[in-house]
This record gives sequence, C-alpha cells and structure tokens, in this order.
Amino acid sequence: MSSNRTDSRRKSRLSRAEIKAYESRRAEERRRLALHQEKEVESNKSDSTAYVMTRDDEFGVIKSDLLRLGWIVGILVVLLIAATLMLS
Repeated sequence: MSSNRTDSRRKSRLSRAEIKAYESRRAEERRRLALHQEKEVESNKSDSTAYVMTRDDEFGVIKSDLLRLGWIVGILVVLLIAATLMLS
C-alpha cells in the first residue's frame, strides 16, 4: 500500500521544465493583461467627452425625437392604406 502512495506522489510532482514552462506562460499572460489594461486606460482618456445638458434641453431633444417618430409613423400609415387600396 505504501508503494501506491509514493507512486501517486511522484506523479503529482512537476518536473523543472514543467514548472519553468508554467512560470513563463504566467509571465506572458501577466504581460498581455498589463498591456491590455494600459490600452484601456489610454482609450478611456481620449474618449472622455462629457455632454452636459440642462433639463429643458433634454426635454427639447426628446420632444423633437417624438415629433420625428410621429411623422414617420404617419407616413407609414398613409403608405399602408394606399397599398391596401391599390391591392384590393
């Protein structure tokens, strides 16, 4: 029974080459993550344009969007009625 226990211990140990390969993969992964984080920080700095609007300005934008949407819906309803009349 003790021979089985020593065999399992030997199997679970990593060789020096395996440890070295593992450490190099980890170092490469850390380097890639650091580069990615640096790029994110740089892109966030350049994209930091803030638009500040008053409440009245925001409601004005919403009102114009709703009016434009109303016109589009009205035109589509007219086209639908015209197509129904032509095809019937």
